Amino acid sequence: MLTIPMIGWVAKLGPGRTILASYNTNKYGPQSATDPWFPAAGNGVSLAAGLNITTNDPTDANLPPTQIFRRVGCGI
Repeated sequence: MLTIPMIGWVAKLGPGRTILASYNTNKYGPQSATDPWFPAAGNGVSLAAGLNITTNDPTDANLPPTQIFRRVGCGI
């Protein structure tokens, strides 16, 4: 299997290899839906306003791939 980042971001793990959410309900407040197995992971739609949350920090759960990641990930 080969993983090639195509959108400019790759997933990262939290402390102790915990999973992270891009729209964490603890940080961005109540949202219109959450993951039933990871309730802190919201869908990015504010429950109060009914609008998409556009001010999230992309580094909450992701990081940009480094040059070495691109070389190793592509098998070059």
